[in-house]
Amino acid sequence: MGKSEKVPEPKQDPNFNPDFSKYNLVVSNFGWKAAGWSDDAKLSFEEYMQEGGGLVVVHAADNSWPEWKEFNLMIGLGGWGDQNEKDGPYVYYNDNTKAACSTPPLAMIHLLSRASASS
Repeated sequence: MGKSEKVPEPKQDPNFNPDFSKYNLVVSNFGWKAAGWSDDAKLSFEEYMQEGGGLVVVHAADNSWPEWKEFNLMIGLGGWGDQNEKDGPYVYYNDNTKAACSTPPLAMIHLLSRASASS
């Protein structure tokens, strides 16, 4: 087994910029405090998604990159990892322990509009 190095903060891989167009689906398991992507990698991924690419966000991957607005729009609703309403839709519990959302996630808006159309 190769050596590993513990780093105090995640380091961005400057060579990470896959050709996403080669794939039908990207499965992300990047978690909280994952190293950020370069601007080129972000733009490439945003274009991939705009052109109909698929994305599955596994478990804690919704914690990644609260500052990347487009990613937060892609996933619909972020989770832990210092995310709050400044990063996009935000679910919290009010005094009656009912879930409330500061802004409906795009995925929820889509579901609600489809449900209304079928009524």
